[in-house]
Amino acid sequence: PKFAYPHDNLGDVYRDQGRYDDAIAAYQQAINLDPKDAYPYNGLGDVYRVQGRYDDAIAAYIKAIELDSKYAYSKLSLGLVHALECQMNEANQLWLEGRQLLGEDVCDRLHYGLYSLALGESESGLALIQTLIRDGAISAAIKGALDDATILARCPMPPEGIEQVISLLQTALNETPSSK
Repeated sequence: PKFAYPHDNLGDVYRDQGRYDDAIAAYQQAINLDPKDAYPYNGLGDVYRVQGRYDDAIAAYIKAIELDSKYAYSKLSLGLVHALECQMNEANQLWLEGRQLLGEDVCDRLHYGLYSLALGESESGLALIQTLIRDGAISAAIKGALDDATILARCPMPPEGIEQVISLLQTALNETPSSK
């Protein structure tokens, strides 16, 4: 395709399948076709983060933020990398900024709850996540929040209550039909 969007989506599919070299190639093709689109840079950052290539992930997320400063997930993800590197001041600042940009859909609300927990607002974060799950959060939204929660748990200073959130999200994912 001559448009960047299909390559970005293909990169997402490859990333989710663990085909990281193919994902990187797809994201880079999307960037070649539309260098002003933030989403492929964010996807590239996600792959680099999973691979432990934190400097590359940081560079990709920063580029995504430069291109679209209103995209919450680039800031949240850059914060995750900083947390993995014990740079909690930077992580907390990015999580605050990213959380403010989240919308009202279920995926965004789950992430709002998760990052509230990461910012030390354990009770309100957990309560929001429990409410969204009880109200029927879709499996894709739960999986996205679970992926980030699992990364938060790996941080040298994991947030209080993260294991409870992971258990809650895993249980909800196992009980939620994928068609929801």
